[in-house]
Amino acid sequence: MVEPRQTRPCCYPGCRDGNGDPRLTRDVVCEVSRSHFRRLITEWLPLDYVTIRATMPTPLAGHAGPKVRTTSMRSYGHPAEWASDMLAAVAAALNDAETALRAHLGHAVGLDRSAAEAVRVRHAIRYLDVWWDEFCTAPSVGDSAAALLELHSRVRRALGQTRLSVHMPAPCPHCDLIMLFRYYQGVGNDIIDCRNCNKALTEPEYNAYAKSLAESVLGVATSAA
Repeated sequence: MVEPRQTRPCCYPGCRDGNGDPRLTRDVVCEVSRSHFRRLITEWLPLDYVTIRATMPTPLAGHAGPKVRTTSMRSYGHPAEWASDMLAAVAAALNDAETALRAHLGHAVGLDRSAAEAVRVRHAIRYLDVWWDEFCTAPSVGDSAAALLELHSRVRRALGQTRLSVHMPAPCPHCDLIMLFRYYQGVGNDIIDCRNCNKALTEPEYNAYAKSLAESVLGVATSAA
């Protein structure tokens, strides 16, 4: 008989409830954070990998970070070196998460590190996605999540993709908490995300919602007067 897990704070980095504390859960990674985590694994990191591989960009000054591969050179002598090392870092982080989960579940080892890098990335993502519930309750998930999220953040900073945000005053239409943040991406293209339930609104959707909310409040106030 499997004993029920204890209620503990969610181990996913940045998990916060309406009071700014990690949500309490018996599932190691809470349901809200699982949504964010799954997007990190199946959308954001793959996009990081594909973007870097397709463009081989040079990082912004000050954001190159430590090198992944051992070398006697103190700095990157060619723009492709940073991109190549970041591709290796993404592959390694995903492979490490896959390896830890396979060991926990008693599964056979995954692809050898000599396999093509892109193939290993795709294989790791598929494995973690198939065994998602097991991954989110594995002893290694906290360390894996922290490593993968930090890597994604490092890529975004280096590529200048960190978005300016502002806390919005209106409550989220989905969970009613005041946890909406606007991320500036250009006129008409801003995204408004809820940091509690992870639901997103486009700028036109938010404007329509805010207008409806204002009309509702003013209507109540007018009729009350």
